[in-house]
Amino acid sequence: MSKDDTVILYCRSGRRSGVAQQTLRSMGYKDVQNYGGLDEARKRLQKP
Repeated sequence: MSKDDTVILYCRSGRRSGVAQQTLRSMGYKDVQNYGGLDEARKRLQKP
């Protein structure tokens, strides 16, 4: 995985994915998206 690739994070509540997002950004990853909790991620990832 390149540090320029898109990384999408989610977890049950959204808290851990937020922590992971900050960590990955501090490691140099540029496009880290936090989709929050599982329900929100499910909505965003569903195809129309």
